Amino acid sequence: MGESLYVISNPVDAAEIARHSQEFSLEPLAKDLLLKLGISKPATDRLFLTNGSPHATDTIIDIYRQHISPGKVLDQFVELDVIPRLTAIISPVELGLGPGETTTVSLHRLCMKALVNGIVSSYFGDIVLQIQPDFAACYLDWEETNWKFLLGLPKFLSKDMWTAQNNMMLLFTTYFSLPPDQRGHSNLWVSSVEGVLRDRDLTNDEISRIFMLHTSSIVGNMYKVCFWLVTHLLGDRELLRSITLEIQPAIDLQTHAVDHVYLTEYCPLLDSLYSEVLRLVVTSPMTRVITSTSTVSGKTLQKGSKVLVLYRQLHLDRSTWGSSPETLQPERFLHDKTLKTKVAYRPWGGGKHVCPGRFLVKKAVFAFVALLLGQYDIEPVEGQVFPHADLKKPTSGVAAIANGKNFMVSLRRKIE
Repeated sequence: MGESLYVISNPVDAAEIARHSQEFSLEPLAKDLLLKLGISKPATDRLFLTNGSPHATDTIIDIYRQHISPGKVLDQFVELDVIPRLTAIISPVELGLGPGETTTVSLHRLCMKALVNGIVSSYFGDIVLQIQPDFAACYLDWEETNWKFLLGLPKFLSKDMWTAQNNMMLLFTTYFSLPPDQRGHSNLWVSSVEGVLRDRDLTNDEISRIFMLHTSSIVGNMYKVCFWLVTHLLGDRELLRSITLEIQPAIDLQTHAVDHVYLTEYCPLLDSLYSEVLRLVVTSPMTRVITSTSTVSGKTLQKGSKVLVLYRQLHLDRSTWGSSPETLQPERFLHDKTLKTKVAYRPWGGGKHVCPGRFLVKKAVFAFVALLLGQYDIEPVEGQVFPHADLKKPTSGVAAIANGKNFMVSLRRKIE
């Protein structure tokens, strides 16, 4: 299409790219994305105006880092907002189960409802589910069609995508038209970012579009990580038993309290499985624009071209992961604790733009798993084909689910 594209699949070269964010920039791609989203050119220019200080898009990410980096603010958010909502969504009361009773549910639907509706309402308050009662379903429609948005397909070829985007936007345009004191909920990141955008004179519609984009990034991978992690547990009964025992001290079935600190610091097998699942299901590449002619491994990369770092190939690098890198080994990271620091392990990206949401994702996923395994005996319904990843479909993070949206599991409420 008239452009040069350099493809990087060597871990050492990928690390070199990540270290030089000035020469390999995300900014041109971010500007293009905002324009595609419907942000006006003048507003986009204002968002990237520096005047000697960080531009607004960097400021927004910095605020997000402050909100969900390890520490008191993240702990309070998880304890006061995230865990109570996850608890309510997958509680026996919500599922209509008495002690010892059993129900059958779609694992995909359960993960989506908890990790999309639960997280969105944690940020914006319970009013969001009054505005859009099943936001998770709207998000799924958007997720399944937004590749057309990313590729810039014309409207006559992407009517389903535009419908999905409009349904998503309903939540945000309604929400940001309300005065803050009528929203019934306050979140530091939401209020701070809204303030930044209003200071740049963005319209309510533009503010809503930017929050839609950020919210998609926040919730888009959590539910899929949960789905893949639980799926792998169901495929290995001994692993399921071991992790169920490991997480027991972290959940109080009487009070429904979940000790997220215990889960992330004292559950090494769960942590190893989580790291291994991420290695196998994170499929999106990293794309950057080359802002100055550079040399990587003796090869000249010309200014103005794009570079594509293939994380999927890094995660299958045989020199790092052995002769069968495509095989899930739950204890891989337990036996070798240095693997997380290898240049061939990039589930969260790298360099300046490493994903700031990684700490929240881990706590939310571990809390979901603890609530699920702590309250229920779970097993797949017989006669089903286990889900597998759709590695052909472009994604913005974790691999899409090829055949698992109707993967049914049996939940039996434990007798306390």
